[in-house]
Amino acid sequence: MGTGFHTLGGLLPDLDGARLEHEDSRRLLKACLKHHAFEVTGLLRIETVDAQGSRHIIDGIVVECCDGTVPSRNPTGIKPRERLALLHEPGQAHSA
Repeated sequence: MGTGFHTLGGLLPDLDGARLEHEDSRRLLKACLKHHAFEVTGLLRIETVDAQGSRHIIDGIVVECCDGTVPSRNPTGIKPRERLALLHEPGQAHSA
C-alpha cells in the first residue's frame, strides 16, 4: 500500500514567506528553513468563516521531518521521515 497525501487548504505557489498572513508564521518558516531536520515543501492558506461571519486565515507550513534519531524499524511504527503540517492562527490551537 502506497502513501497518499491530501492537501489541506490552498497550496501557495512558492515558499515566499511574504505570502503568509501572520508574522509569527514567517518567523516559524525562517526557523524551519534553518533547521537541519526540516525540509520545507510547501505553504498553505486555510480560510474559514466562523458562526458570526468573521473571516479567519490559518497559515500552514508543510515540512518533511527527519532528524536521524528514529530507526527505520521501530516497535511503535514511527516513520523515520514524517510529513507534517504546522498550522498557525494567532490565539488558536490547531493540529493536523
